[in-house]
Formats: sequence, structure tokens, C-alpha cells
Amino acid sequence: MEHSENEDLEKFLRNVDEISELMKELNSRDVATQERAVEKADRFVASFEEEKTHLNRTVINKKHSSASGPLNPMFEPNPSQENFMKALEKDAEERRKRRQVKEERAKALKEKGNKAFALGDYEVAVKFYTEGLEQLRDMQALYTNRAQAFIKLKKYKEAISDCEWALKCNDKCIKAYVHMGRAHLAMKNFTESRLCYEKILDIEPERESLVKDYLAQVDLEEKKNFQEEIARQELREGKEGVTTVPDLLKKLDKSSEISQYYCEGVELLSQAIKD
Repeated sequence: MEHSENEDLEKFLRNVDEISELMKELNSRDVATQERAVEKADRFVASFEEEKTHLNRTVINKKHSSASGPLNPMFEPNPSQENFMKALEKDAEERRKRRQVKEERAKALKEKGNKAFALGDYEVAVKFYTEGLEQLRDMQALYTNRAQAFIKLKKYKEAISDCEWALKCNDKCIKAYVHMGRAHLAMKNFTESRLCYEKILDIEPERESLVKDYLAQVDLEEKKNFQEEIARQELREGKEGVTTVPDLLKKLDKSSEISQYYCEGVELLSQAIKD
């Protein structure tokens, strides 16, 4: 009997340690850690329920087989442990209910944000998505939707940050990589943009055609940016060697250059006329 009591005590202490660790993880600021902790808590409670059911059946069988004699204490549950687990179950149930209420509020705010986005009111959309995240920090859709609104407002760094948070909620979030790729592209971070789009193939290889289109867009923008830089450099270098408007006009008399070349040239010509 003493051996059985020692086992019960050791098991109880292990449960206390596990629950203490769970509480730390549940209060973590990291969304992914919180989600893992919730799953662990659910499994822990479920395993206890299974153990308690098995224990009750054992006690009933003992009563039936030895109704005239006292119950063997080794089959009786530890009152302290049972009360502790009841408190844990109650806490888990209260957390579940609170989360359900927050989920409903967050979804309602997301819908309001979507309507504002559809109307082109991106600032208001960001406001609603932010309020939704105050209700539920691990709602992936709120991060990706707000990122899209940030891109419309040309707030690309904020959009990238939201995409990173969405990936903490779900590391296979396609929308997060799409929006992050667009934000990097707008900032002329061509390498980072490609990496984002290529990551989509690792998750869903069947989206190869879509990814090719995205990568082609990156190639086009990078080529355009390179040509613009060359045009600016050539015209500025040319300006150093010319002092009159006719010289600049001669410099612009090329039919094979891209439009950005002539835009830069007209700007330099305007400066020359003012000078």
C-alpha cells in the first residue's frame, strides 16, 4: 500500500510540474507557443478523464466483488489530486468560453474591415482589423487582411510585419507569402520578393503557374528598375559634358531608349533652360 501511495504522490507531482509549465506557455506572448499549450492542455484533460473513468470502473468492480469488506485504499482517488484536476477542468472550460466570445467579436470586426476595404477606405479597414486582433491575437486572416490594406496605403514595412505574424499563426499561410512578396517588390527588394513567391511552391507545388506569373512580374520590375538607373546615370554623365540646350537635345535624339530615359532627359533639359 505504501508503494502505491508513493506512486500516486510522484504522479501527482509530475502533474503539478506539467500544469505549471502549461500555465507559463498559456501566458506566453508568442502566439504559436500559446496554441501548442492549448493543445497540450486539451490532451492533458482528456487523458485525465480517461484515467478517471477507468478508476471509477475499478472501484465499482471492487464494490461488487467485496461488498461485505472495506474498499482497498489503493483504488480510491486522491482527493487533493481530484480537486486540483477539477479546478483545471473548470479553468479550461472558462478559457474556452472566453475564447469563443473573442472569436465572434474578431470575426465581426474582420467583416467590417472587409467591407471598408472593398469600398477603398483602407485606413478604416486597418482600424477594424487592428481592433479584431486586440480580441484575438492568433487570428491569421486578420494579419493577412491588414497586410493587404497596408500595401494599399504604401506602408510596406508594416505589411511585411503582419505577414510574419500570420506565418507564426500558420507557417503554411499562402496569402502571407503573396502579400509579403508584393510588399518587398514595391520596396524594390527583388531577391526577398522572389524568395517569398518561391516559398509558395514548397507548400503547394500545384500553384506553379501562379508562382511563375509572380516571378515574371519580379523580373520585369527588376529589369525596369535597372534600365531607369542606367538612363539616369548616362544622362547625368552626359550633362557634365554639355553646356547648351542644343547639346542636350542631341543627347535625347535616340530612338532605341526606354521611356524612363527620355523622362530623365526632359528633367535635365528643364534644369538647363532654367540655368
